[in-house]
Amino acid sequence: MNGIVRRYDNQRGFGFITPLIGKPDTTPDVYFHVSGLKYGQGVPEGAEVRFDLVRGETGPQAANVELLGLGGKPLERTRNRVRTKEN
Repeated sequence: MNGIVRRYDNQRGFGFITPLIGKPDTTPDVYFHVSGLKYGQGVPEGAEVRFDLVRGETGPQAANVELLGLGGKPLERTRNRVRTKEN
């Protein structure tokens, strides 16, 4: 499932993703924890991500969160960081 990171608190290590299904106004955000990030690092707000929806302790939760793009640009992974691809 794909979605957009709406909020992420780097200090507290959690955030919320809005799934890209249904109507954006009616689709509830999905909680994710830094431990659910595929590469174990923070994600910028507004980033497009792919994730698995799993049942957490208090409801739906995102796992295996993987960055796909930011601001409509795809991402490329270098050895130590992720950045947007330049054409």
